[in-house]
Amino acid sequence: MSKKKNRQNLGCLFLILISLALCVQLIRNNPLVGILVLFLVLLLAVVVALLFRSRRCELCGNVIERKSHLWTIEGAKKTVCPYCNQSLARKRSSAATRRFK
Repeated sequence: MSKKKNRQNLGCLFLILISLALCVQLIRNNPLVGILVLFLVLLLAVVVALLFRSRRCELCGNVIERKSHLWTIEGAKKTVCPYCNQSLARKRSSAATRRFK
């Protein structure tokens, strides 16, 4: 894992701990508002986790790190990695050249 990613993870952990401390303080002062804020923080954490999860290639299952490509395969749109994209493009190109021979 790179240093930049470690710093981002550490920053996220820091924000989560601060928000939990805020919720505990709110629960002490006003339990209803504290529980509501705690619920909202947990909901926001789940949404962020779902948004930033790693994407996977729908053909080979590898994690897509940088660039993804969209292909229509058997009527369904699929996100593929650069390697599978290159393979699919090669197959399509060779099929097209076979038709013209």
